[in-house]
Amino acid sequence: PPAARIMQASAIEDDDDDDLFADDADDGAAGTMWLGLDRSGCDAPAAPLVSEADFVNALQSTPEQLALVGRRIGDAGLLQLTAALASGAGASLKDLDLEANDIGDAGAVALADACVAGALPQLAALSLSDNAIGSRGLASFATMLSGGSARLAQLSTLNLNANTMGDDGLASLGGAIGGGALSSLSKLYIAKNGYGDAGLRAF
Repeated sequence: PPAARIMQASAIEDDDDDDLFADDADDGAAGTMWLGLDRSGCDAPAAPLVSEADFVNALQSTPEQLALVGRRIGDAGLLQLTAALASGAGASLKDLDLEANDIGDAGAVALADACVAGALPQLAALSLSDNAIGSRGLASFATMLSGGSARLAQLSTLNLNANTMGDDGLASLGGAIGGGALSSLSKLYIAKNGYGDAGLRAF
């Protein structure tokens, strides 16, 4: 059952990187691309807005991982990324990390719309932790998942820790998973989301 897959994610620490988009040789994983200077998510200023064209150009190297941790790109930045993804860029991505980016419901809706358009067909891990995604964003995401079994069909890890989904958002997500979405999912992180017993029962 979906409830058996609820977990608490552990913290991940990373080194700094001085390039806007750069392969991270210290990761030990080929094809990893990091965005920005400070990935701590604590005191870094908001990153300059990266355009859709910038993302498209960066993703031409067909990386398997894209990490934008702690860059505070917000909904506006995510809209640029999702436009690039919807155009077919990033089809090689297997790991997308958007932790600590001030992403709200509008960003979650944009990501869902990109997936409806066929984005991220190979994605296996998605982190949206430490953002501000609420029930509306989760409902849109859940509706996207429920609309077709091919959407994020390869996703095995989904990290939604530390958002604001509440009972309604958790119920929406549980309904989608219970209906057969995310059939490859093995790890789901949803701690610190403001839900209670009602949300867990609905999930």
